[in-house]
Amino acid sequence: MIAYRAYYLDDAGCFTHAEWVRALNDDEAILRARKFVATSVKCELWQGARVVARLTLDDWTRPYPRAC
Repeated sequence: MIAYRAYYLDDAGCFTHAEWVRALNDDEAILRARKFVATSVKCELWQGARVVARLTLDDWTRPYPRAC
């Protein structure tokens, strides 16, 4: 399992909270990060110093998010 960190931001771009995400690969980590979202409008998923994905509120409604 790979450790990722999901950082959630509100509509003003302010950090609201972060969650550890453990997954086998980037795609699985993105799917898991989506499940944590509550009131956030943006999520940045990091694996160490590497940005894996930047997701917006629109990505939560897509069946599968696109990594940036």
